[in-house]
Order: sequence, then C-alpha cells, then structure tokens
Amino acid sequence: MKTTLLRYIGCIMVLFTMTRCSTAHKAPSTASSPPVLLGVQPRQAFEQPPFKWWFDSTYRNYSAESAVTSRLSSTWTNERVDVFMGTWCGDSRREVPRLLKVLDEAGIAPQNIRIICTKSGNPGHKTSPGREEQGLYIFRVPTVIVYRQNKELGRIVESPVQSLEKDLLTIVNGQPYTSQYALGNELRKLLEAKAPDEIIASLPQLAEKLKPLAQHEGELNTFASVLLSAGDATHAIVALRLNTLLFPDKPDAWSWLAEAYRRNHDRGKAMAAYARTLELSPGEAIAQRRLDSLRAL
Repeated sequence: MKTTLLRYIGCIMVLFTMTRCSTAHKAPSTASSPPVLLGVQPRQAFEQPPFKWWFDSTYRNYSAESAVTSRLSSTWTNERVDVFMGTWCGDSRREVPRLLKVLDEAGIAPQNIRIICTKSGNPGHKTSPGREEQGLYIFRVPTVIVYRQNKELGRIVESPVQSLEKDLLTIVNGQPYTSQYALGNELRKLLEAKAPDEIIASLPQLAEKLKPLAQHEGELNTFASVLLSAGDATHAIVALRLNTLLFPDKPDAWSWLAEAYRRNHDRGKAMAAYARTLELSPGEAIAQRRLDSLRAL
C-alpha cells in the first residue's frame, strides 16, 4: 500500500512538472519540447516515463566497486547530499543514476539525499523554481554537494575525477579533493568568503595564483553566464574581469565582460570592453552592433 501510494504521488508530481517544461531542449521528432522535472524531486519521479527510459538502464549498467562502497558505508555518519541536475542534460542523465546506485549500495538513507532539478535556457539557466541553488554557484550540472552538520565538505562537478564512489569516499574522509573545473570552484570559494570589491582589489595577484588552473576561457565565461542569467551582474563581472586577466587575447572573454557591463548599465566600461573585443576580432558583428548602439545613447 505504501509503495502504491508513493508511486501515485510520484505520478502526480511528474504530471505537475510536465506543465512547466523547458523550451530549450527540443524533442527530435516533434516541434514541442520533452517534459522536464523542475525543483526538488522525489526518487519516484524518475520511475515515470520518459525519465525512466534513461534512468533505469544507466542505473542497472553501472558497476560500483564494492570494496569502495563498503568503506563509504562504514565512513558515512550524518552526511547529507544535495544533487543539482537537469533532466535535459546529458551529463546529469549519465551521472545521477550512477550516483544513486552508489549511495544505495552504500546504504545511505533516502532522507539524506535531495535531488534538485534545474531549468535550461534564459532567464534563469540552471536555476530551480525554489532557488535552492542560490548562493551556491552551480555553474555545471550535475553538481553533487556533500554536507556534514550543514557545512559543505566538498562537491563533485559534472563528472567524477576518479569514480563517483572513490570521489565521495575522499570527500567524506576529509581528504584533499579537487573537482573538475577547478578554476571555477576556486573562484566560487572566494565569492563565498569575500565581497566583490575586495576580490577586485587583488585581481592581478589572484590571476597569477590561479593561472595554473586556467585551461580555457570558456570555463569562467560559463560560470559568469549562469550568474548573468540569474540577474547577478555584480559577481559575474568579478569572474569576467579575472578571465580577461587570465586570457587577455581572447575576444570571447572581453565580449562576455562587455555584456556584463552592459547589463549592469555601465555604458563606458561596456563600450571599452566591446572596443577591445573588436581589436582582437575585427568585424565581430554582435560586438560592433552593441558598441554602435551604446555610442548612439
């Protein structure tokens, strides 16, 4: 009876979320978008079509290392996990079923696992209707955050470094752990600890310190674009100013900074950043159009 009731509730929740679909991820065979889940979701939501079609097979086919999950089970005390994902996201569809299988095999209680589904597309890319992601700087999904007594121990970003079970064990054991997208995560920690003006005052030194982690300008562009989509131009500008110091010859870094200034209504700085974009990439149509528009004001 209890199982039947839970399944019934899960069906109702899926039907509810289907009325709030994203239009950014189109079904291959129709003009309409496939249903997505949004907000905090029960595990039972993934037992319903179309989500079960990818969830079940990925869960079934993943083989976690039993020795590692056994150690994870004995190490786990009162930790809890928040999983930020998108049912529209291929990385989420791959990693989240595997993660839940690892946690199941380690015997982690379902009440210690919270699944938050985010939207795709602007405005509010990678946000949840309940804004559970606010202040957490979720710039890639899935992001798996492990807490102990409401303090973050660590997070897995998009995909594990070794394996899900090994990464979780490292985090729960309190050992040093560097996730994927290390540059974005180091900036996240700074934004959580310091005011934007304080970070900007030491940007040259910070850029020098973080340079070994800087692989591609796209990492902080993506970080900032999520902030901009959520309406947070102030923190986005911090990320993008850092990016132009790390990648001074990349037009995309300057173009994103210009866009952040434009949205923050800083006409002079936006014009200067668009001009720099055009110096690096002459004839870039969007930058030229935006610059002309700002000059006409």
